[in-house]
Amino acid sequence: MTKTITKTLQTAGSKSKKTLICLSLVGDGTIRKLNKAYRGKDKATDVLSFEAPRMCKKANGFLGDIIISVPTAKRNAKEQKVSLKQELIRLAVHGTLHLLGYDHEGRSKKKDIQKMFSLQEKIVKKLTAELI
Repeated sequence: MTKTITKTLQTAGSKSKKTLICLSLVGDGTIRKLNKAYRGKDKATDVLSFEAPRMCKKANGFLGDIIISVPTAKRNAKEQKVSLKQELIRLAVHGTLHLLGYDHEGRSKKKDIQKMFSLQEKIVKKLTAELI
């Protein structure tokens, strides 16, 4: 997953020389609790991102946390007819883009949403091509 996050940072134009991201792979119960506590949604989701405070970013390059539910990723992979590894790559890219400020919820403009998903799929396509 380090390669996935590094490629995402590079492709998205991150200028930081030192970047830290915490990636956690969890079960549906854990991600459901986090989703309820931080987003008010009492259900499991595939990926959550928590951006670090600005002071942490400046002091040590810590961008934040990405939490991925492996059981949900497995279900997604089956639905989309891709491997679990490909789905985990997609979710790690998605989470990293959120930490870089990309968004697709709330008041996001349609062009910003398209920009995020277009960049996400470009990175995923590159990374999954390297798997073959």
